[in-house]
Amino acid sequence: MVRDQLPWALPFGRRLRHLAVAISAALTLLGALHEGWAATTVQFVTYTGGLGDWSPYVGDDLGYFKDEGIDFQMHTFQNPGDIATAIISGRGDIATSSLPLVIAGVLSGTPIKLISATQKATPGGGYNNWWGALPNAGIAKPADLRGKKVAIYAQNSLAQAVTRSILASAGIKVGEYQEIALPFPQAYTALESGLTDVSLFIEPFYTRANQLSRSKYGKPLTVVYTYLNAFPNGLDLSGMFANADFLVRRPEAVRAFLRATTRAAKWGNSHPDELKKIIAKYAGVSYEDIKDAIPSEMSEDGKFIPGMLDEMQRLMIEYKTIPNLTSPLPESAFLDLSYLPAPR
Repeated sequence: MVRDQLPWALPFGRRLRHLAVAISAALTLLGALHEGWAATTVQFVTYTGGLGDWSPYVGDDLGYFKDEGIDFQMHTFQNPGDIATAIISGRGDIATSSLPLVIAGVLSGTPIKLISATQKATPGGGYNNWWGALPNAGIAKPADLRGKKVAIYAQNSLAQAVTRSILASAGIKVGEYQEIALPFPQAYTALESGLTDVSLFIEPFYTRANQLSRSKYGKPLTVVYTYLNAFPNGLDLSGMFANADFLVRRPEAVRAFLRATTRAAKWGNSHPDELKKIIAKYAGVSYEDIKDAIPSEMSEDGKFIPGMLDEMQRLMIEYKTIPNLTSPLPESAFLDLSYLPAPR
């Protein structure tokens, strides 16, 4: 190279352009060599009004994802069923949903795996899913439900399996009552209209329904049974799952995401009032509508309650809530907790 071709012999403007190109190339190489150099985008999918699985909301609001180098992108669907479709197709990376949905998906050969426990109900936690009747309905216990209309949320759901198990223990067989698939927002109006005799409630609908019941009848709803009747030691109500290809391609991003959400779970469990303000903001609901609600309890380590997944599969097999589930799947088929933070 002759002197006139050397970079330092070029005019000042051209030298700057050469320098900028060199720096850009170096940074591009560094980014390719080290995933954590720049923020990694994670597409998280949820549904309108999703209040229970709140740890990603907190992680974003308090900057925990930024601390981990995660560019958190949230996409909200109207229909919870669209969440699985988004993850399976690869349009979404991580989501939260019901555990039976993941089991059914794996049975169908879809590329998804559970990577963390999320919301749960425990004997001392205060949160649950409640099957309630109007206080003047004359229904106080599961044995009163023969010939009645009982909400199960959806076919093939854990709520359906739990209902069948609890009523069987009370001597009531499938077919001796009517199962009604019903979304949570309609739970109280279904009682009032006679569509159901017992409805399934989650928050904030449970607190709101009790307010309406007290106003009209002078008493809260009569709780007939809950999930804890079937799982006295507690149960995980949902879990976080991911596209299997995303897990292989971006393992460090998954680990960073879960470090943020487990950190968020610890904060939210300790700050229930502040938590409800964040939930309202991200779930698209009014804070006034949920300020008295019981926030769900969140798993702080992402691990499932011991034995719970086995018992859930047993119930689903016994009561045939997933037709092609005839024997328990090994946990390795649908669960991979290796991305969770190491215990401290």
